Amino acid sequence: MDDQNLEQIEAVWGMTVASDQSVYFGTANKRALYRYVPGTVSMSGGAKIITGSSLLKTTLDSSMNVIWDVTAGSSGNVYGGTATDGKAFRYNPTSGVTVLNSNQAIVSGLAHVRSIAYASDTEVFMGMGPTSNATIIRFDPTTGTQSTISPSGYGSTYVLGLDYIPNGTDSKLFAKLSSEPLIVINSATGGVDASLGNVDSIGVSRKHPTDDKVYYTKGTHLYVYDMSAKTQSDLGDVGGKAAGYTFLTDAGNTYLYGALSSGKILKYKLAATPTIDSSTSFTIPDSPTKIRSLVKGPGNRIYTSGYLRGGLSVYQPDTGLLTRNRGAGQAENMTTIGTNLYLGIYPGAWIKKYDTNSSWNDITNPSLLFQDIAGSPNFQDRPFGMLADTALNRLYVGTVASSGKLSGSFTVYDLSTSTRITTVPDIVED
Repeated sequence: MDDQNLEQIEAVWGMTVASDQSVYFGTANKRALYRYVPGTVSMSGGAKIITGSSLLKTTLDSSMNVIWDVTAGSSGNVYGGTATDGKAFRYNPTSGVTVLNSNQAIVSGLAHVRSIAYASDTEVFMGMGPTSNATIIRFDPTTGTQSTISPSGYGSTYVLGLDYIPNGTDSKLFAKLSSEPLIVINSATGGVDASLGNVDSIGVSRKHPTDDKVYYTKGTHLYVYDMSAKTQSDLGDVGGKAAGYTFLTDAGNTYLYGALSSGKILKYKLAATPTIDSSTSFTIPDSPTKIRSLVKGPGNRIYTSGYLRGGLSVYQPDTGLLTRNRGAGQAENMTTIGTNLYLGIYPGAWIKKYDTNSSWNDITNPSLLFQDIAGSPNFQDRPFGMLADTALNRLYVGTVASSGKLSGSFTVYDLSTSTRITTVPDIVED
């Protein structure tokens, strides 16, 4: 319907729809906050198009180089969390940018406001980092007062995502932690209602229009969490992970819509007997991405992985054929033994194996060898060193720690027995 170009922007980390229906984008490394104002929808050649839209750019000051997340407030206001000085801001189309906390870091010594969620004009939640335990700040933009929510037992460096779900006296925060779980927090008490593993969708849906339920995905399956019962249920395979949701009513029926990583739109009918219709597809125009890693691999082919978008492209020099595969993640480095290609994936230091003799599959090929060096006590994130030992059939993996941690590590993995033999931390002190 409409296509806008964000000049020289490598990534959009946060996006929200404001109360005036403007769409805001928080970008990486350019201090740029974009506001998209939709134009008029009309029909042309049997298709809907948008004309008369505008894209406006606001540049923040140099202490707010990365806009990690944005959230919509009241009266057209938008709130954002930034790095690298740990500041947060409020933006209004009329009054412009106001840096919160008197232009100081939200928490002294913490460089990242990694996520942000609006509850009211006097209550905004911010996920901080890097920390030794998951830390959320409850902040009042009108007075500058704050308090801390830090549930014990979650050794998470960052709170990567926050969703505030208003529900009367039982409102919730859904907090995605860098240590993996999505935790459900009572926003009033700070107590943890549930810890949900393997949630990989970007956030959760808004609350069901009539029930105390929210939706999210794990792998390709749609799940529902009942806030009253504090339980979750698997609703079935929808063919991809979700990256945004909305509820719409059509012909008396209410549907949950979601954008899926498979390139389809999920249409889930909310009824006594729910049905899944994920047949509607959409196409996002390709855009160039920087090469992150490049190796000569099985079949004398060239294998590359991209920065931010990840994936794996395979180039055959003799024929000029290029094949693009999505879903692998960002490979910091790769190495090979025989017909297998081994990938070191960021984030989380996932080590995967791609069997080049078998068809690519986003879920099963590449397969996961191990990911257990991301959490305590290793806290590793980026596998920049990947070396294969064909004689001993082993992988040697050198990693860089998560942000805020200084100690890298060296890991030995035995491919014959599928076991991680050792991980040696802090090879070079300091």
